[in-house]
Amino acid sequence: MARRLRWLVALTLLAVALAVADLATGAARVPPLEVLRILAGGEGARPVWTSIVWEFRLPRTLTAGLAGASLEDFSGRADAPI
Repeated sequence: MARRLRWLVALTLLAVALAVADLATGAARVPPLEVLRILAGGEGARPVWTSIVWEFRLPRTLTAGLAGASLEDFSGRADAPI
């Protein structure tokens, strides 16, 4: 059980790190620490960064995560007998 928990923690941390990296990259680069500050409810060093993260990048990242999760759920159910 401990091994399974370690894997779960490791994969969760990896998913969070990749989400922050996704939020930080784009045409206007936002530093990862600023992304974390913005997500924690603070204001970015540049006000436009806050707008970029909340209005453009976060919806895109959440949509990608939900789409991936639904595809995984669909593929898991495709083998199940009806």
